Amino acid sequence: MITYVTVFFSSDGPSPLSLAEKLEKNVGIPFIRGAQDIAFRWKTLDEFRIYMNKIYDTFKDAHVFLKFETVEEIDKPVHLLAQWPPPPVTRKAPSERQRLHGEPP
Repeated sequence: MITYVTVFFSSDGPSPLSLAEKLEKNVGIPFIRGAQDIAFRWKTLDEFRIYMNKIYDTFKDAHVFLKFETVEEIDKPVHLLAQWPPPPVTRKAPSERQRLHGEPP
């Protein structure tokens, strides 16, 4: 299973960078780029509980909200890191006919 965690920071708490460093030091999980901030894999309920307790302890009294979403792993690999910046989009120039008739490329 994979659990994704989205972190909502408050300006009343510590800086996001200091919390990211604390998370990596305490839990061994880095922040990732993408829709979620944290992701971790687990196989047993005990592993899940250990991660949850460590994450909770890391963010305790930090004025953050945490949103957890757990999904089953699929057969193909799951990429936890998104490529940033995204690859450039290449577009073909429209043909003469498409330009004249307003057809999509």
